[in-house]
Amino acid sequence: MGSPIDHSLSPIIHNSFAAQHDLSIKYDKIFADEKIFDDVFASFISSGGIGANITSPLKEYVFAKFSNLTDRCRHANSVNTLTCKDKKLILADNTDGIGFIRDIGNNNIPITNKNILILGAGGAARGILRPILGLSPKKVSIANRTKPRAVELVNYFKVWGKVRYVSYRELRAKRFDVIINATSSGLYGELPSLPDRFSADETYCYDMNYGNAAKPFVSWASANNALQIVDGLGMLVEQAAESFWVWNNLKVNTDIVIKDLRNTQLANA
Repeated sequence: MGSPIDHSLSPIIHNSFAAQHDLSIKYDKIFADEKIFDDVFASFISSGGIGANITSPLKEYVFAKFSNLTDRCRHANSVNTLTCKDKKLILADNTDGIGFIRDIGNNNIPITNKNILILGAGGAARGILRPILGLSPKKVSIANRTKPRAVELVNYFKVWGKVRYVSYRELRAKRFDVIINATSSGLYGELPSLPDRFSADETYCYDMNYGNAAKPFVSWASANNALQIVDGLGMLVEQAAESFWVWNNLKVNTDIVIKDLRNTQLANA
């Protein structure tokens, strides 16, 4: 559920998961914005729906509507997974963080005792901060166009580890082990306010976007000779796998789904 929704790969992903278990499901794209969400969700529940994914920009809006939230949902301050039973909502969850952690693990990107830079201080950054701190990095720096938003995250998450704000102007003189792009700049074909030249030859670069939206940051990382560059397609599939498990109590092979999407849906991106 969300708006826009046409671009979503979720139906392909979830139907691929279901096929691995010979499971018959109905997973559709459902348009919903803030004005009609209540009616759309009520209709979904009354029709017997058991689970729904929420996409941007509704994640924070839906979070504010429900009280039966998981801890990871509260830390993220947003919802991406709703579970229903007997035509009632029983749980609001967020699987983005675990999806991110699984994907960086799949790609052997180290976090423990490393200096991490997160670009952006919006919902995407917030959704991964608690899981990252759970892996005991040496330090997490948050760069954002506006300082107050980043400081808000620092103040909330500092109880779980060393987190600080850093301005984009300061980045040229610093080195990081891992850089994570959690901004939406790529959706507009733009790059965060990064220095043109940056010492990244020993840096893992990860973009939470995928497809065309990842191209600006991926190109920047490549131009600066990053040690490894990964986009967010794997995270998308891994967070979907967690939702699938929440609803069906079934594990899936995500690797074959990721490869299939790269060879088909993103081949010409």
